[in-house]
Amino acid sequence: MKNADLWGGLGWLGFSVFVVVAGRGLGIGAINDPGSGFLLFWLGLLMCGLSAAILAGAVLAGGPSLASLWQDTRWRKVLAIIASLCAFALLLNTLGFLLAAIPLLLYDGTQEIEAHP
Repeated sequence: MKNADLWGGLGWLGFSVFVVVAGRGLGIGAINDPGSGFLLFWLGLLMCGLSAAILAGAVLAGGPSLASLWQDTRWRKVLAIIASLCAFALLLNTLGFLLAAIPLLLYDGTQEIEAHP
C-alpha cells in the first residue's frame, strides 16, 4: 500500500508497543502505589489505541501516498538549517553557549536562499 497514514500508524504502533513493554519491565505497581513504569505503561496503551485508530482510518479511507508528502519541499532551506545546527554543535564547546547561539538565533531560515534578480 502507498498510504502515508498506514506507514505512520504502523511506526507509531511499533513505538507504542516498545513503550508498553518498557513500562511493564520497570514495574507497573498499583494505582495507589505506582511503580516506575506506571506512567509509561498507561501512556503506551493510550498511544497504541491512537495509532490503531490511525491505522483503521488509513485502511478504510485511504490517503495520500508517501511520495506526495515530500512534493514541493524546499530542500535548500532544509539543508541550510541542518548546516547551521551542525555549525552550532561544533562551535558550542569552543565558543560557549552564548557566542555559539547568537548567530543561530539571528539566522532567519524563512528567507529565500537563492539570490533574487
